[in-house]
Amino acid sequence: MTCAFFGHRRFDYSKWENKIFQCIWDLVENKNVTQFYSTYSSQFDRLCANYIFEIRKSFPDIVNTMALCYYPSKNFELPSCFNDSLYTIDRFVPPKFAIHYTNKKIVDISDFILSGVKYTTGGASTACKYAMRKNKTIIDIFNL
Repeated sequence: MTCAFFGHRRFDYSKWENKIFQCIWDLVENKNVTQFYSTYSSQFDRLCANYIFEIRKSFPDIVNTMALCYYPSKNFELPSCFNDSLYTIDRFVPPKFAIHYTNKKIVDISDFILSGVKYTTGGASTACKYAMRKNKTIIDIFNL
């Protein structure tokens, strides 16, 4: 089972940190999620990726993959909280649409979406709306 993360680039998630950690733990322990995807481009993504890094100490078989929106440069260095990276763009996409396209691809390959989306605008909101249309299981940290 797989899970992707979508949340706001700038948002104070401090009130929900424990809930986010518990959601990820539950996905691993009770929903058999072993693969996680995030672009690491938002505060929410970074928080979740670092929680997975911690959870991997108890569940070493889970994989934390950084979904790359742009083809990596020669100097690209994978953040230490990730196991690997994935570049999902398989055709020409103008750079201004790369994040949107990557988000759609991540939704397509995920079973669960952990949503830290509070506002109805922006790329994370668009990705979650797309996930709803694709009948993905969405876990909304604000409505638990």
